[in-house]
Amino acid sequence: MLERFITHYIIALLSLTSASSDGTPLDRDHDETDIAPEAMALIRKDCQEFLDTHFDSITCEGSPTYPPDNSDEIEIAAHDFWLTRNGHGAGFWDGDWPEPQASILTEAAHGYGEIDPYIGDDGKIYI
Repeated sequence: MLERFITHYIIALLSLTSASSDGTPLDRDHDETDIAPEAMALIRKDCQEFLDTHFDSITCEGSPTYPPDNSDEIEIAAHDFWLTRNGHGAGFWDGDWPEPQASILTEAAHGYGEIDPYIGDDGKIYI
């Protein structure tokens, strides 16, 4: 479950982060293998802690799933964790999660603070 959470968090990070001034998402030219080891360690730590601490809220009655790809609450929570912690215009608070879980998850994600991935001189993604 943790690996799936991390995978979907990274998908959100790469697809919703611009690598250049023209707004090109990182996932156009990069994938998870381009994440620097120290950045991956931080991602793993944050995801593990968030999932462990808020598992009950993530898997609560009424948590979202999305057809047609049948994304489940773990995948959606990973995506929403990225969105919410970085102040994007969607996330746990936008109406898909039931209350009080939406508020609990939103507050918790905000507690992690924003991160700003960037491409280093070595071509690796850092945060």
